Amino acid sequence: MTDAVIQCFRADFDRFYDMMEKQLASVPEDLWLETAGGFPVWQQYMHTFASIEFYAIREEGKAWKDIPWTGEELMLCSVPATPMTKAEVLALATRMRELAYAFMDGMTAADLTRPHPGMMGHFKRLMTDQNALLAMIRHTCYHLGAIDAVLRQRGLPGSY
Repeated sequence: MTDAVIQCFRADFDRFYDMMEKQLASVPEDLWLETAGGFPVWQQYMHTFASIEFYAIREEGKAWKDIPWTGEELMLCSVPATPMTKAEVLALATRMRELAYAFMDGMTAADLTRPHPGMMGHFKRLMTDQNALLAMIRHTCYHLGAIDAVLRQRGLPGSY
């Protein structure tokens, strides 16, 4: 059983990740390929879910080795030539949830101060497992709200 502090983080992660998956399922097909906020809706979901790998893999240089997108596509700097289907994005979401759980499983509050080499290699400063855990949650919340605004602007119900 994970300790109480990690359980709180995991509960928040699950709450927002569940909302994101539910929101994704509700996106109408005619909006899936539409550009909103500079990038197609489907790509914003891909970016959000694929980013979990960056936070959940502690080893430097190991994240994003087996992805079909360029770094620019993943980080919303350019648009991939071939869009993902909803089913593909949902499958990605499932894989990334499992990866996030693997990161959290067995973690204790004491581990939160442990250096996170993967993030440190990218940001070139001290980053900890707590930074990674909070970033997973915060990043999901950010994109949940961004896409929710797109849905509401088009007269569709929001996630919350």
